[in-house]
Amino acid sequence: MTDVERPRYFAVSASKFVVMSLASFGIYGFYWLYENWALERAHTGEDLSPLWRTFFSVIWIYSLLKRMRETATAAQVPSHWTAAFTTAAYLLITCALFLPDPYQVLSLLVVVPLVPVQRTVNRLNAAVAPAALRNDTYTGMNLVLIVVGVIFYLLVIIGLMAPVDNETLIHWVLA
Repeated sequence: MTDVERPRYFAVSASKFVVMSLASFGIYGFYWLYENWALERAHTGEDLSPLWRTFFSVIWIYSLLKRMRETATAAQVPSHWTAAFTTAAYLLITCALFLPDPYQVLSLLVVVPLVPVQRTVNRLNAAVAPAALRNDTYTGMNLVLIVVGVIFYLLVIIGLMAPVDNETLIHWVLA
């Protein structure tokens, strides 16, 4: 793959990034991190582990965002976000995992501060690798994941509306 065909960072449309992140209950965000670290390693030749940097994303997110912004700036691609603020927002929203039910669901919004980052990445990729794929369509597996995600969301909503005591629950289910 030539440099004009290989994106500098993970190519995905901002809307697909949001949809896939929400449909997968945030798992797509880890895929996004892994792919970005893998491309960073391929581009810089550094001896870094995309797997461990993804696994410990709360430690490494600032480093990735800083690299992305610096790369965009060097390529004269404007970015309207800072690595520090985006990292802080990412970490704050991630902390929602420790909130009591049902507020843990707020952690799914962790994709929100990363949307401007992805928009910058897409402009950067268009500038430095114009022949690279854009990744803005949904594959069959993407659609399956979306359907499964919607089903899980519906089950969660039904579970939140379900009565608490067993006798009422039995009547509610059998009705």
